[in-house]
Amino acid sequence: MVKKISLSLVLVTLLSLAAACSPTAVPSQAPTPAATQDLTATAFQPATATATAAATATPTLAPTAAYPAEGVGPSSYPDGYDPLTGLAVSDASLLDRRPVIVKVENLPRDDRPQWGLPQADLIYEYYT
Repeated sequence: MVKKISLSLVLVTLLSLAAACSPTAVPSQAPTPAATQDLTATAFQPATATATAAATATPTLAPTAAYPAEGVGPSSYPDGYDPLTGLAVSDASLLDRRPVIVKVENLPRDDRPQWGLPQADLIYEYYT
């Protein structure tokens, strides 16, 4: 039984390779060019003057917020901004807390579910 299956698999593979390597069909007749029309010369006519549209007013740009002269960077974030994300935080006491990083393995599936993940600041999930 295994021999029949392997023989038929080899046969199908060889047939597909032979079909892929065959040349493409070549058209039997060359296409005939279509009849062309003779172009007649016309006299040049200069363009006439037309009315131009009224100039549109350009919109004025609103001023943007001024950035600090020294810039914002790894060592110079303003108070109330998270240096990890650069975003303003609602509670400044969160900035004094050390970040908690959790590495979670979810395999095998029959293990107990993870708990306490909402308390972590960063979570890494990995598969083994």
